[in-house]
Amino acid sequence: MTIFRAFLIVAWAAVVVVTVFAVQSQGVSAAGDVFFADMAAGDWRGQFNVDFMAHLLLIAGWVAWREQFSAKGIVLAVLCVMGGGLVSLAYLLVISITAKGNMQEILTGRRPV
Repeated sequence: MTIFRAFLIVAWAAVVVVTVFAVQSQGVSAAGDVFFADMAAGDWRGQFNVDFMAHLLLIAGWVAWREQFSAKGIVLAVLCVMGGGLVSLAYLLVISITAKGNMQEILTGRRPV
């Protein structure tokens, strides 16, 4: 669990650094334009973005399900799609701590077995 949490922290920090540089060089409003224009171009960057979007939607669905489709879960799911790793990596770190490393609880939340 220590290695997993360390990975989450390092990955989150890397995403923060790259995000800060992207915002400084292109601004926040350009993010959607670039993302969807790359998808429409039909090249490898577009393929990567479609693949990435599928992963964003997958983790958002899992977060909403894990939180039992509560208002909190829906908000977190939307934030996972909009914020990507900035949100989902932080979410995984927090739940790994609150679940005290219990993988069943990390994966399924507090559902009866």
